[in-house]
Amino acid sequence: MAPFLINHPSLIHTWINARETALARVRALAATDQAGLSRFVTMIAKAAKNADEWTTDSPYQQGKTQSLRDDLVRLDAFVRGLAADIDQPWDNIYRWGEANLSLEGQEQLVSLLLEDHGALIDDLAIGMAADEAAHFRIDGSMPLSRLRQLMETAYSWTNGIDYAQNDALARVWYVSEEKLEPRLGERFEEPIEPYEQPLAPGRDAVRAMKAIDQWIENPARSGDDNVAMFLLKYPEHRHIVRRMQTVFTLPYAEIQDNTISAEMQPIDLLRCKLSFFGASKFDPRSDRWLRITMYQGAPFPDELAMLDPDILFYPPLASNGRPDHERA
Repeated sequence: MAPFLINHPSLIHTWINARETALARVRALAATDQAGLSRFVTMIAKAAKNADEWTTDSPYQQGKTQSLRDDLVRLDAFVRGLAADIDQPWDNIYRWGEANLSLEGQEQLVSLLLEDHGALIDDLAIGMAADEAAHFRIDGSMPLSRLRQLMETAYSWTNGIDYAQNDALARVWYVSEEKLEPRLGERFEEPIEPYEQPLAPGRDAVRAMKAIDQWIENPARSGDDNVAMFLLKYPEHRHIVRRMQTVFTLPYAEIQDNTISAEMQPIDLLRCKLSFFGASKFDPRSDRWLRITMYQGAPFPDELAMLDPDILFYPPLASNGRPDHERA
């Protein structure tokens, strides 16, 4: 699943863009009322119960989950202390979370902020598809100097990565012979480099920029040569040129990290994709696969007419409105 995120940049952009647009709309709301804050406190309590029920054997996730539980206690206290008549209450809550919560807690906060504003954001779902064929054609007429300029901007995040170091090149994405599925291997421990898939856009962008610089600096050529001329000479850069021309116009299309680093955690990429499908309670079984919960709280067929589907994702609270562990 991780290669899916890399191979479909325009689709990933539409997903993340919908989420960020939804968050922006909620944060821009000028006011709420006491009932709105009360509903938010109830959602925090449900999220806290969900976090309490989240079990995992993974030390990597255990620390994150405990941080989330602590974050929800702090968030609850902060929201209860807010006055209902403050300006832009949801933006205030978001900014407080950005400064005071762990990354796990911040992501939970975003979900909670969206939860009670369906009427405001549900229309964004229709824009979460992507016509990926529209971005496939390479613009060969683009001046090479312009391409180099755009790559410098789009891949500026690679400036802090030294691809001459083995740790920055440690992993190889390839396709297994047995199941024809993506696999991740160790570049310097296994003879798999000849089978590497183009799933390291950061490294490939750096290589392409070096090749472009050599082309432009060659006195026999002009810096205004176009992309088509360059790719005729260096066709191995076609995939990253196509990708650059796509991601430059789509701000959420690229995973701005080294996808072949020794420190890379594939499960973080898996979790990103699965979260859009409604997966929850992620339980890493290694650094490369996850066990998840799907359809948590889903009703039986005979219960469909009696339940509100918008309140099923989080577990119900005890009758006193608090999680079970806080019962008097």
